[in-house]
Amino acid sequence: MDVDTKQNPSGPARAPGGSPLAEGGLHSTPLMADALAFLEEQHLAVNRLFAALDEAAAPRDRAEVFARVADALAIHTAIEERYFYPAVRTAGTEDLLLDSLHEHLEIKRAIVDLVQLSASDEMFEEKLATLRELVSRHIEEDESELFPRVRHLFTRQALLPVVEQMQEQVAEMEGTDARFRVFPETVDPARL
Repeated sequence: MDVDTKQNPSGPARAPGGSPLAEGGLHSTPLMADALAFLEEQHLAVNRLFAALDEAAAPRDRAEVFARVADALAIHTAIEERYFYPAVRTAGTEDLLLDSLHEHLEIKRAIVDLVQLSASDEMFEEKLATLRELVSRHIEEDESELFPRVRHLFTRQALLPVVEQMQEQVAEMEGTDARFRVFPETVDPARL
């Protein structure tokens, strides 16, 4: 998947209250009216964070960027599980949603493994490669299978309350070290 690196022409996204969001944050605009576009923008943000991780050479820098990747993934999985999946659950999407929940569980377990390692640990790169593969597969399946099905079954208007809820949750979770919230979710995973 290609990553769009164009800057937002209207300037940086801003959190409620007007402060600029941290680089690599999950907001793309103050209010996006399309839930799928919002999630796709998050996918791009995660890919940009992985690219920044590739550029970080020193273990300390890699650890800092990894923390941002893990936080972004923790926030993304939380909003999908709490708001998006329940809103789009139908007989026509349930199989894909169950697959997505399983992928989220694998991603969360990989995050837990990595959080417990130093970036200089010899296992860090191997586990990071696993996480990257899991995330890449999840994004591909979302964008090639789930999202087209949701576009077919739901109108943008029907999903407007969902995008508002997701954006509020992202704003609430950013800056909270969200990666640590996934620990209990690996023992008691999300359900439909």
